[in-house]
Order: sequence, then structure tokens, then C-alpha cells
Amino acid sequence: MTIGASGVKVYEQLKYAAILNTSLDVGYQITKKLLWTGQLAYRRGTGENGLLLPLMQPFTYNSVVTFSQKSFFANASINGSSSHTRYNPEFGEKVLPAYAVFNLSLANRFKFNDAQVLTLKTGVENLLDRNYTTFADWNRIPRIGRNFL
Repeated sequence: MTIGASGVKVYEQLKYAAILNTSLDVGYQITKKLLWTGQLAYRRGTGENGLLLPLMQPFTYNSVVTFSQKSFFANASINGSSSHTRYNPEFGEKVLPAYAVFNLSLANRFKFNDAQVLTLKTGVENLLDRNYTTFADWNRIPRIGRNFL
């Protein structure tokens, strides 16, 4: 434990649990230089007597457009989640609002003697400086704001 901690999480095995975990991954080559990929995911869990299990992610999504030309790459992405309304207050969970986070990045690969030796990458994560937390963040501590790579 650390100074200021408000307790210790204790996990125990349930006698019964049913978990539905599903995801869909897709990709589409728009042009020779432009690729789109996306992912949708959802998880739901119940225990005895229909008790909602903790730490079950709501509907989440991720979409990325990648431009590539020779050794240069550019990415624009969005990832987010629907509001977290199927939670269990017995486990200390609360409603969480939906969020969307935008990211941009550029990269260039440098080859020496036909071997990839160096990749330089720069970018911005959380471009709009969104204040958000996910279903799995302990004590609802917000994720990092806008940052530069």
C-alpha cells in the first residue's frame, strides 16, 4: 500500500459467471497508399442471480486511417467508448460518460544497407485534450491529456 491509499482490492472466485465477449476487426485498402482499419468490441458479464460483474467494458471502437508512401507513414485515429451504464455499485463502480479521443502521428523509416535500422516517429495523442476515464481506471483517475510523441 502507498501513503493515502484508500484500501486494497480483493478478488475472489465466483461459483457461477457468464461472460459474452465479442469484437469485430475490419480493414479496407481504399487506395494503394491509403488503408482504413477499425475495431468494435463489447463485453458483458453476469454472475449468480443476474449480478453484473465488475470491469466489463462497454461498447468500444477504434478507427485508423493510414497513408503510406515508400518509407513515410501518417496515421489519423479515433478511439472511444459508449457511456458505461451497465455497472455494479456493489463493486464501487459508477456511471461513466462516453468519450472519443483523436490521435495523429507521422513516421519515417530509414534503411541502411537494405536493413531497417531506424524509425523516427512523432505525433499528438488526445489531440483535443479530452478529460476522460475508462471503465478499468482505478478510482476514476483521468487518463493523460494531450501529449506529444
